[in-house]
Amino acid sequence: MSALEFNAIPERVETYLRDLFWQRVHPLLLCFDVGWQLRDIHGDAAMEAALAELLDESEVQRHVRRVKRIYERRRDLLAELLSREFGDALAFTVPAGGVAFWARVAAGLDAEAWAQRAMARGVAFLTARRFAFDGRARPFARFGFASLNDGELREAVRRLAAARIGD
Repeated sequence: MSALEFNAIPERVETYLRDLFWQRVHPLLLCFDVGWQLRDIHGDAAMEAALAELLDESEVQRHVRRVKRIYERRRDLLAELLSREFGDALAFTVPAGGVAFWARVAAGLDAEAWAQRAMARGVAFLTARRFAFDGRARPFARFGFASLNDGELREAVRRLAAARIGD
C-alpha cells in the first residue's frame, strides 16, 4: 500500500460515515422529531385523561361553587364595613362578581393621599390614577377582598378609617 492510498483511507471512512448518517440515521431522527411534534400537537393523553376525570367527577365545579360562596361573603362583608365606617365618603355599587370593587371617593377626601397614608399603616388599595391612560388622579378607589378572611377585612377597614383621618 502506498502512502497515497493509506492517506485516502480516513477520507473514505469519513465519506462512508457521512453517507451512512444521511441515508440511514438522519431519516430516523426526522421520524422521532415528527413523532414529538405530533405528540405536542395532539397533547399529552395522560394529562388530558386526568383533567377529564377531574371534570367528570365535578371536583372543579365544586371548587368553583365553594370559592364563589367565599368571595360573595367577603364582598358583602367589605361592602357592609365600608358603608358603616365611611357612609357618604364612599359611594359604590356592590358588583355581581369579581374579586374587588370600585368606590367613588367624596370630594373632601384625596384618594391619592389617603392611599399613601393607608400604605403607611399596612393596608393597600389602588387608586384610579394607576388605571388612567393619562396618569391623572381621579376620585376613585379599588378595594380587593378575595385574599382576606373576615378578620383581616375588619382590620383593613379599621386601618383605612385611621388613615382617612391622617397622621
